[in-house]
Amino acid sequence: MSEHDLVIDYINHQLSEEERKKFEEHLENCSECRREVEELQMLMSDLPYSADPVEPPADLKDRVLSAAFLEEEPELVSGSDLNQTVQPVSMKQKRQRSRFLVPSLAAVLFLSLLGNAVWLISEVEPDDTSNQDVVQVQQAVALQPLTENYEAQATLLEVGKGKQLLLQASELSPLEEGEVYQIWLIEGETPYPTGSLVPNSQGSGAVVYSLPIDLEEMDWDQVAISIEPDHTSTVPRGEVVLAGAF
Repeated sequence: MSEHDLVIDYINHQLSEEERKKFEEHLENCSECRREVEELQMLMSDLPYSADPVEPPADLKDRVLSAAFLEEEPELVSGSDLNQTVQPVSMKQKRQRSRFLVPSLAAVLFLSLLGNAVWLISEVEPDDTSNQDVVQVQQAVALQPLTENYEAQATLLEVGKGKQLLLQASELSPLEEGEVYQIWLIEGETPYPTGSLVPNSQGSGAVVYSLPIDLEEMDWDQVAISIEPDHTSTVPRGEVVLAGAF
């Protein structure tokens, strides 16, 4: 994996201390990666909440937790594996496709959450079209808080040949040391971990998660956020605090 492929993990605070320092040294000499980091940070602070709130099913919290307790003990994964293909409970086999390559992050800056599709034109030379991708908003939902006054917006995107989950949250409560807010996409009774975040001092945070190949064709019912003791949970172990139905 090249340093360029670590941009999203760096933004999502998923790199080890050693990896982070090495990547920051790389940023000093790589204007392209530095520009993408700056653009994604701008996106995470400016992305509007434009989707209409959708009330999640009343039994969502019970369904997610009961599904977790009925499954076998999950296999834990390390922090460096969070954005790789994981083996969630009751994983269904899907047809294989070529792995999604992370698109230019400049795409997301021009995204409209209410539009059906937008065209990305990266900051390239006029005769260079190799970095142009179609960005299509598949689904967008404003999550509803189950406790506190949390706010969050989740958007499923199709970018080129791959899919991403973009989530931005605010008004989040501070966490205990080691804890994270874990994001889950839910199909039927089965939750799948799709990234985690630790809010800043203002209670805000964001995640851009590239869906692994075997999750791209899922027909997602809901998205939820729980407070987990660490970022290794493959099923919810903590309290579900936000949820929304697609």
